Amino acid sequence: MLEGCEAYLAHVIDTEKVNPMLEEIPVVRDFPEVFPDDLPGLPPHREVDFAIETLPGVAPISIAPYRMAPVELQELKKQIEELLEKGFIRPSTSPWVAPVLFIKKKDGSMGLCVDYRQLNRLRIAEKDISKIAFCTRYDHYEFLVMPFGLTNAPAAFMALMNHTFQEYLDQFVIIFIDDILMYSKNREEHEQHLRIVLQILKEKELYAKLSKCEFWVNQVVFLGHVISGDGVMPDPSKVKVIME
Repeated sequence: MLEGCEAYLAHVIDTEKVNPMLEEIPVVRDFPEVFPDDLPGLPPHREVDFAIETLPGVAPISIAPYRMAPVELQELKKQIEELLEKGFIRPSTSPWVAPVLFIKKKDGSMGLCVDYRQLNRLRIAEKDISKIAFCTRYDHYEFLVMPFGLTNAPAAFMALMNHTFQEYLDQFVIIFIDDILMYSKNREEHEQHLRIVLQILKEKELYAKLSKCEFWVNQVVFLGHVISGDGVMPDPSKVKVIME
């Protein structure tokens, strides 16, 4: 983008705004498959499968389950049942075991996390599935898809995204892990760019959460910077934190 030019941007970002209505957003409303209310199930094998390499002779690491409050146990049982139903996890007898815990999300809901810090070593390669087993009060399971919390998970996911959008990187797309930024010189060009990106997401069975997206905006905050047709400048809120 040139400084002083009109620009249109689309960006995936956490937002406090009222959730947008899909049918109200030009172009985006033509791709409802990209914005499901819930993930449909186990993803296809992709160009990038996540592998976990360990040093020869390393013994399996097993950590006992963490204690949980009654309300957490109730939520745990619910989320485990949902993961099993979708095919994201399966019962396990692996000697590798990590505990689980909950973190509170911005919307107040409880997010289930597996504590892989002690292991420290997409879809998981079959030979490595047993290494990311986890235990709960109710049973022992293992993931078939890549959970965040593993040391190299962000790098593996970014490799997938870069491969998926390779043709358009730095043309009108910028990728940072699971953030996609699209930029255009005018409305007509932006419509074309949006269609290309959404069509790729649809074909590759990659999904976005509509409430975390912004479309057809003239300014976005991305990686600590405010980006607009006037150029790129530091996010004032970040500068304020540093100054204070």
